[in-house]
Amino acid sequence: MAVLIYCDYGALSDANRKKTLAHVYQALRPNGYLILYVFTPLKYQGRGEARTWEFEQKGFWKPKPHLRLESFLRYDDSNTFLDRRIIITDTGVDCYNIWDQTFAVDDLRRELNSAGFADVDIYGDVAGAEYQGDSTAICAVAKKEGGRA
Repeated sequence: MAVLIYCDYGALSDANRKKTLAHVYQALRPNGYLILYVFTPLKYQGRGEARTWEFEQKGFWKPKPHLRLESFLRYDDSNTFLDRRIIITDTGVDCYNIWDQTFAVDDLRRELNSAGFADVDIYGDVAGAEYQGDSTAICAVAKKEGGRA
C-alpha cells in the first residue's frame, strides 16, 4: 500500500504527478493500493484573487520583524491556485509559492487510470466516508491490478 494524504499531491506539477504515480505503480505489488487525498475545485469556490500586506513583529514566516506581502492567484482553466508569500526583513527577501491543483472526481479518476490503476473508488475522506458531491476534498483508493500479491 502507498499513502499520499494531506492534499500534498496537488502541490506537484503535472510532470511530477505523472512521475510520482509511475513510481508508486512500479513499487506496488499486484493488487496493491494507493490511497490519495486531494482538494476539489470547491475548496476555492468564491475566493477571488487578492493582494494584501501586513507588518508583523514576529510570526509563522520569521521570528523577527518582517513585512508579509500576500497574493492569491487563480488559474481556473487548470483548477490550479497559487498562494504567494513574500517576506521582507532588514536582511533579505524570501518568496514562498504554495501551488495547489484541485481535482474533480472524473479528472482524478482519469489521471489514475492513465497511470495504470484500473479500479478507483472515491470516498469523502481517508476514513472511508461516503463521497458527497459538495465536498472540498476527496479520497481515491486506486488498485493496481494483477496476479497474486
